[in-house]
Amino acid sequence: MKIKSILGILAAVLILLVGANSCTTADSSEVALVVDQIGNDKGVPNIEMKSGFIFYFPPTQDVYLYPTSVQHKVWSADANEDSPTDEHIDVTSADGATFGLDVSINLQLQRARAAELFTKYRVDMKELIETRVRTLVRKELLDNAVSFASDSLLQHRNIYEANVTKTLSVALEKEGFTLNNIAILKMQLPASYKAAIERKIAVLQETATIISQTKQAEQSALKKVATAKGNYEAAIYDAKTKEILSQPKMLELYRAETERVWAEKGVSPYGSNNVFGSAQGILLNRK
Repeated sequence: MKIKSILGILAAVLILLVGANSCTTADSSEVALVVDQIGNDKGVPNIEMKSGFIFYFPPTQDVYLYPTSVQHKVWSADANEDSPTDEHIDVTSADGATFGLDVSINLQLQRARAAELFTKYRVDMKELIETRVRTLVRKELLDNAVSFASDSLLQHRNIYEANVTKTLSVALEKEGFTLNNIAILKMQLPASYKAAIERKIAVLQETATIISQTKQAEQSALKKVATAKGNYEAAIYDAKTKEILSQPKMLELYRAETERVWAEKGVSPYGSNNVFGSAQGILLNRK
């Protein structure tokens, strides 16, 4: 009789313990997967997707809550981000330079494919993002980086990021996720390669300066040539003018013109100090 009483008490306690742990809830931003935990293929044939209050039998069942809201994850070398350990992702450019990338991602589980994902990987959402999703992110970052030389990757980071977004979106869609966005937060070069890139940029800037100075020198030289040519032509013109004016016939012509003006106005248009003399000058005294 005592044994039966003890067994009854144990059974009641067991029922209470089981009952206390056989109910959970899933809100509108989650999907609950009730998974059978018996057999070699546990969880595969009889996964139930539920929401609200979830009742299950702990000895033979387990419940996994998969969030369907936007999940944010950062893989970074910064200990102040998601993890105290260094989680940055290394990629290699076409010319062999290694870049350390800090990356953030926002994605969502497609609710209808939650059971499919669990059947395939049998882990919770956190572990799924840390393993499978990270693997896909790393693959697309690597595959797209080899299309760029190191300096091009630095200069066209936005194009690289857009290419990764495009290919990663397709890869995640196949797994049951929708990619909202991926962002490269930081792109770190090895110190030695960074110095080489900086030297290359400095050489390009110096070359541009030399080209600019050369063009300025050429323009200055052309200006000097034009000035010299103008001076030369002016000198030739002046010399020819003096030569013409020094000829006797030209002098006679100017004298005749001067005499005509004097005859009409009685005054020399050139004043009293002209080349032909004053009123008492050469023209009036000639015989």
